[in-house]
Amino acid sequence: MPTNSEIVPMMIERPPCATQRSTDHTPNHPAPVMISNGTVTTAPKILMPRPSGVKIKKAIHARVASVNPAVANVADHGTRSAIVSAWIGSMFMVARNVTQAWDGGVLSHSDHCRSTETPVATPAATSRAPAAYQPVSDEVACRTARAGSIVMTLPATNDAPVRVAEPHRRAVVKVSADGLSFLGMPKTSTKPSHVCTECGWRSSRWVGRCGECQTWGSVVAAAAPTLNQISSSVPVSKAVPIGSINARLASHARTGVAELDRVLGDGLVPGVVVLLAGEPGVGKSTLLLEVAARWARNGHTTLYVTGEESAAQVRLRAGRTDAVADQLYLAAETDLGTVLGHIEEVQPSLMVLDSVQTIGTAEADGSPGGVTQVREVTSALVRVAKRRGMAVIIVGHVTKDGTVAGPRLLEHLVDVVLAFEGDRHSGFRMVRATKNRFGPADEVGCFEMVDSGIVEVPDPSGLFTSQHGEPVPGTAVTVTLEGRRPLLAEVQALVAGCTLTHPRRIVNGVESGRLAMVLAVLERRCGIRLSDRDVYSSTVGGARVSDPAADLAVALAVSSAAGNKPVPQRIVALGEVGLAGELRRVPGTSRRLNEAARLGFVEAVIPAETRDSPEQMMTVHAGLVVHSVSTLDQALAALGLRPQDLK
Repeated sequence: MPTNSEIVPMMIERPPCATQRSTDHTPNHPAPVMISNGTVTTAPKILMPRPSGVKIKKAIHARVASVNPAVANVADHGTRSAIVSAWIGSMFMVARNVTQAWDGGVLSHSDHCRSTETPVATPAATSRAPAAYQPVSDEVACRTARAGSIVMTLPATNDAPVRVAEPHRRAVVKVSADGLSFLGMPKTSTKPSHVCTECGWRSSRWVGRCGECQTWGSVVAAAAPTLNQISSSVPVSKAVPIGSINARLASHARTGVAELDRVLGDGLVPGVVVLLAGEPGVGKSTLLLEVAARWARNGHTTLYVTGEESAAQVRLRAGRTDAVADQLYLAAETDLGTVLGHIEEVQPSLMVLDSVQTIGTAEADGSPGGVTQVREVTSALVRVAKRRGMAVIIVGHVTKDGTVAGPRLLEHLVDVVLAFEGDRHSGFRMVRATKNRFGPADEVGCFEMVDSGIVEVPDPSGLFTSQHGEPVPGTAVTVTLEGRRPLLAEVQALVAGCTLTHPRRIVNGVESGRLAMVLAVLERRCGIRLSDRDVYSSTVGGARVSDPAADLAVALAVSSAAGNKPVPQRIVALGEVGLAGELRRVPGTSRRLNEAARLGFVEAVIPAETRDSPEQMMTVHAGLVVHSVSTLDQALAALGLRPQDLK
């Protein structure tokens, strides 16, 4: 067994720089130490020049092999290198820079190593040492394992367990009469300490944005779990069979705005909570003020609470839009308690809150509009609405990407979620239902902003089509489905010569990806050359067409513009274009054709029932002459738009 003096030369400290040769020990470079008979003594400091890396490596290997002959018996060079590195690291961690004595002492690295503190438990302090510092087994054989789990015996003294821990490395070593045991890397604890208040996502550190629901500012420190025993209580009302409940108590009541009733499922249900969200300036306040006025004119008490405007400003807008009614009450408040007081005093059957982000309560943390405040305000209004049977319509803000601002829980608390959409450069507006517990969730209502306010558009198809005295090349009409509502849309295209290296593809209201796909199919499958020509495509009236059924209309418009031949008037085109040039049927074909026939169209081009049909088939549906084709080339042939037909 080697003696302590044989270990001391391995305690080498590199000088601060190559030119410094002083052997004085400074606070920044304390003297090395060695452990002998339970005491800590200062070892002679050895300053060595900087030899080459190869010489250092050979010298260390030779020294370790001489101190512990078992290392020399390891045949694998990589394993031997790992053992040597572990030994050197363990010796430097255990026998360098002692700052205090044994009892409760702390061992720390010098500035050449990462900053850390190494608690040490001696035999005298073992009785009060933590469980993590209790002595390990003395039966530690000289063996090796895979990287990260190396177990070896190195010469040392004193029977004292030592646990070395630092932020980037954790190791367990033991000083005993048989040697220093390096027991590898134990697993670290990564218990989540932060949780998202919206979705429950957990993280080991705080982050500004939730990694699951992408909500900002919802990650907070997780409190220690507590197990509370909840005792049962006597229910206020007993559970009854569902068949014995009167369904008429939850019947719909119409608001007086037919387009909104269409989206809600024929009106409002008592106790329903509706969330209406939309971009600033789209007309949310104007629409709901009109709804409140018509509800009040039907003899129902209505309360309109505004937190964004003063009462005089709302009255001014009501006079302009003719929304003044005797049963319509107005309050400008931003405190939840005051709003609840107005509800108890007025006892309305409908309350409109504009908006939930402006109402706050002292019972919750944060400022109005924050995640916690919005959740508490909405929860309180939902409880009041269900208890009193009062319908509540809440106005909500949206974020930059168009989603409802606030916690995702807000959409779960309410019964109906409506999205108010529209283009600033167009007066057309659409109310779309994304969640509806009492009606269809895929219905839309159409409105138009005018000088006198907002008006309903029961037949919006005329807004998206143009009237031409004569046929114009590059135009085609299709029928899209917005929810369950068929709407006519006109697609226009223009093909011009290209003066640049790369031809331009400009779209407005049409998806650029679908246009690029249609152009590729036209050139590859139908022989229409477009790779060296600029193509422009747009919709009429600012409509946004994302329905795949418009693919055929886009293809016909581009083909018509490329050949300078117009598509026949009073004809509609329906169908999705595939990459193989085939036409695919779209849902709601019968409903689309009925809408086209109602508006006076006489012909239609649709995909055939089977794709094996070699020729087009002509049928009659609701007074329409229907051309059923299986490929895009057949559709062009039916209208005379193929390249060979244009020559």
